[in-house]
Amino acid sequence: PLRWWFIVRPNQRHAPRAAQGTFKDAVTPWLLLLPTLTVLILFLYYPFLDTFRLSTLIVQPRARRTPFVCLNNFTTLLGDAAYLRSMLITLVITAAIVVLSLLIALLIASVAYQPIRGAGVYRTLLVWSYAISPAVAGLIFFIIFNPTAGIANYFLRNLFGVQLAW
Repeated sequence: PLRWWFIVRPNQRHAPRAAQGTFKDAVTPWLLLLPTLTVLILFLYYPFLDTFRLSTLIVQPRARRTPFVCLNNFTTLLGDAAYLRSMLITLVITAAIVVLSLLIALLIASVAYQPIRGAGVYRTLLVWSYAISPAVAGLIFFIIFNPTAGIANYFLRNLFGVQLAW
């Protein structure tokens, strides 16, 4: 009968199927990660390493060569009482913000989970900002880059005498 057509018989052999969620080769995952890795390298890792390199130098305005001082800048900084005090204040403020924001977030989540009248409306309003922000960003960019009355064309026309058809 036709309904048994799709059933695989035990004596038939098939090629082994790859496990779900795996790639057949090692190149595909790296190709998929390439855009993210490029952005991370350009905007996170390179600036971090360059900032660290600069922190080991004594940079002087209009000087061609900057002397390498290794970690002397850091030891000088850690010996400064004003710096240590500002670091302590920063850590206290950071800890307070993290603790308070977590407490407020847990409070809001526990209230949103309660079976109260109007909870659906409350949950909708709670998520509304996440749902509406892409549309608002799109509208803002539409206003900025409008070819006839956009802010970008206004400045380009007044500063450089150029008007682009975005």
